[in-house]
Amino acid sequence: MKLKEVEIETHTVCNARCRYCAYPGMAKRVGSKLMSIELFDRILKELDFARPDIERIHLHHVNEPLVRKDIADLVARARKAYPDKEVGFSTNAILMTPERAEAVLKAGLNLLYTTIPSSDPEAYSHIMGVKADVNRVIANIAAFIEMAGPDVRIVVRSPLSFDQGLIDALGHFDGITMEHVPLSSRLGAVEQDMLDASGGITCSGAPAPCSKTWMLHSLVILHEGDVPICCNDQEHTCIVGDIRGQSIEALWNSERFDEVRGWMMGKNRPDGIPCNICEYGCREGE
Repeated sequence: MKLKEVEIETHTVCNARCRYCAYPGMAKRVGSKLMSIELFDRILKELDFARPDIERIHLHHVNEPLVRKDIADLVARARKAYPDKEVGFSTNAILMTPERAEAVLKAGLNLLYTTIPSSDPEAYSHIMGVKADVNRVIANIAAFIEMAGPDVRIVVRSPLSFDQGLIDALGHFDGITMEHVPLSSRLGAVEQDMLDASGGITCSGAPAPCSKTWMLHSLVILHEGDVPICCNDQEHTCIVGDIRGQSIEALWNSERFDEVRGWMMGKNRPDGIPCNICEYGCREGE
């Protein structure tokens, strides 16, 4: 099985409490922890076994990458190690000042996902769970787009339909993608009213192969080296391995990981694993 995408949790903190994410319910438990530079560099080195197949390296997980002050340095390290791959992260853009934008772009960031639910200040603050100036956030995104150039892939996402304010502010830029991403429940962490507003799906069907087939080709590595089953297991209820005592290559090619991939394909799933309550692995009518 080819490894195409790697998601690295460089730290555990987010500056928002979004109602479409599991983070608000886990913030106190996970606290404020950093991945060491030594582990980060080791991950980059050990991913060499999959170099021909890797397409992108994400420097995010259930966090806000820009909270980490040296994120530009991590981008530069990843870019130096993998000069021909996409290196990027997902951000709410609250901290994406022009200065931070310039720093990460100079470091080699060539992929950015940013999520913004609304241009309305009241709705934005309610959904994001923080008091932030949405007009400043929109300006941050626009400034990043203007700085980025054609070699940087930019995806602007919204869990809701894009309102006219967002379309007017961002829709005129060439070369960016604006996409509505219907919510999943994040294994029950997202409230039903948010799912309804998003047009999200609920888990009401029989076990089926994971509809997100790219997950079979992806790996999430947490700040201390633990590996959860997939990125949708945001609360890390199912740790399927770790890289503290073995290499990434050994873990990826292990019998344990073959078993986990079988679960994703709907085979011999044990009780209690996230796939059994995940919308992507239990679909209505199947």
